[in-house]
Amino acid sequence: MAENDDDPWAAARLAESALYFFISHAHVKPHRLIDDDPGRHVMNFFRDLCSHIMHMTDCPAGALPGYVDMGMRGGVEWITEIKKALGSCRVFVPLYGPRYFASTACGFEWGAFSHREERHRGEAAGNSAQRAIVPVLWTSVNLDRMPGVAKGIQLTSFELDGPYRRDGIYGLVSTKKWDDYDAATYEIAREIVATAELTRLPPCDPSLFSDIRNPFRHDDLADGSLGQDREVNQ
Repeated sequence: MAENDDDPWAAARLAESALYFFISHAHVKPHRLIDDDPGRHVMNFFRDLCSHIMHMTDCPAGALPGYVDMGMRGGVEWITEIKKALGSCRVFVPLYGPRYFASTACGFEWGAFSHREERHRGEAAGNSAQRAIVPVLWTSVNLDRMPGVAKGIQLTSFELDGPYRRDGIYGLVSTKKWDDYDAATYEIAREIVATAELTRLPPCDPSLFSDIRNPFRHDDLADGSLGQDREVNQ
């Protein structure tokens, strides 16, 4: 039966089904002595992932299949936007690097998505044990020094390929290894789609994130302030 055009929830369901991934990354503040946009590499990577996923899926026309926070804004409206994306995305994509695990905001994002996963596993029987998290090596990182919550997440199957494993996505772009970058980005997009289809994580009410701990640092408590400290604590 065709969906009712007057259904007030139709647009929301469409957006939720289209949002395949949420990129979680540590912001790099611009410096007055460097005439450059440090966030451009993340945005370009995000665009390439979106382009691949649009071709790989039936993502509705006009809808982006991913979400990335590129702002340094504060306030309730921005917090709400991040929480809504975390509550509707199907896959969480953290960009691993030393800055990532030192970021309070990234820790809260990880904690919020993990809490959503745990809540879903507790409510439904027979779910896949696979996590809906697809880590990306953004820069070279010592995997043995990652927080315990990250050590248990399996990296994508191509992580041992030399250039990507050694340099990460940022390194491939910076050294202009475009063939390696294109191959890695395509494989990451495939992994996102496959994980989304396997885990089928349903959306949740963003109010679930009102009291989230940062799993990178057990002494941090978001207490409803997820995303509010992006500029201060990145």
